[in-house]
Amino acid sequence: MLRQGLCALTVTVLSGAPAYAGGNLMTTNDVGDMSGFYIGINGGGAFGTGDMTAQNNSAKTTGDYGLSGGLAGITGGFNYQQGSWLLGVEADGDWADVSGSASCPSSGATCQTKNNWLATGRVRVGYQTLYNIVPYITGGVAAGGVEANIPSFGSQTNTAVGWTAGAGLEVPLTDAISVKAEYLYVDLGKTTCDIPNCSTSTPVDSKFHENVVRAGVNIRF
Repeated sequence: MLRQGLCALTVTVLSGAPAYAGGNLMTTNDVGDMSGFYIGINGGGAFGTGDMTAQNNSAKTTGDYGLSGGLAGITGGFNYQQGSWLLGVEADGDWADVSGSASCPSSGATCQTKNNWLATGRVRVGYQTLYNIVPYITGGVAAGGVEANIPSFGSQTNTAVGWTAGAGLEVPLTDAISVKAEYLYVDLGKTTCDIPNCSTSTPVDSKFHENVVRAGVNIRF
């Protein structure tokens, strides 16, 4: 019985362990090259900081206040794989509902900031490790709709352009399907809410920075 048990254990371990073929590390769930075009969906949450400051008086500012919310959308891209190295370009467009507020200086009103859509265009560099897990770094441009709102005055939505950078993990499940999880830091810079939308005396500058954590599914074709 002991000998039979040891034999069974040995077969189990060897069948699940990586093997070497021609000097290359192979795995039992090797799905091969990830090159080609792909489309997908993504979704997750975001948190960050915003602020609103009068242009003619930096002392009139809300200071940093917290932002939070969710986002979801579509992804598209292209990968080129050479050996274990992966180089790609990726773009995505998400509906977003990420917002926060604070008391406006002096007036007692509420200053609100909201990101209602987010799009990025990025380069990705990854490395396919054991069992096909691909850690990657990514960075590029970001754009989003940033709404500044002071209910007692009005609101204004601008398209803000900035940058993004982050990292993630992608895992191929089959030759055509993979799942991923990623983190992105997004800096949408500064936009302006004009008179009289946010103030009767001076334009108001609004800043928006967020941390995006999301997951997705991609289909290669």
